[in-house]
Amino acid sequence: MQEYINIFTDGSCINNPGKGGYGVIIKLKHKSIILSGGYRLTTNNRMELIGIITSIQLALHLNRNIIIYTDSIYVQQGITKWIHVWKNNNWNNSKNKTIKNIDLWQKLFFLQSNYLIKWIWIKGHSICSENNYCDKLAYYMANYKPYLIDINYEKKFYAKSNSNTYFN
Repeated sequence: MQEYINIFTDGSCINNPGKGGYGVIIKLKHKSIILSGGYRLTTNNRMELIGIITSIQLALHLNRNIIIYTDSIYVQQGITKWIHVWKNNNWNNSKNKTIKNIDLWQKLFFLQSNYLIKWIWIKGHSICSENNYCDKLAYYMANYKPYLIDINYEKKFYAKSNSNTYFN
């Protein structure tokens, strides 16, 4: 029987959109790996997704099945219920508009397609010490180390904000 890796994740964003961060704990049998990152401009949902994607990319190299604990209903429902509908609908939502964060959803779909990943929603800010630690880590990264660039988000953000600008 193959061993499971337990992954706890959380994302944070100051002034959504704004500076963001994620925190991750990957628990193996006898050790833990802690991951984090801070971004200068992003959204909370993107931080939730980026934290999970980053952790899966590392965990897959360990060749084990994965259990992911997230306090994001958006992620848990998205990957377990909505993703196949979006994919079958050419990555469009029920209003036939491109889903938000398509770049991350497509990457997550690809990563999880060949592995057994169990998705568990946990209540945020509850008695789960790992989730609480990830929350503090994500908030810290957003506040004090937002150095990374969420290129896909920033391109769209600045294109949208400049669309109302007129040049003579």
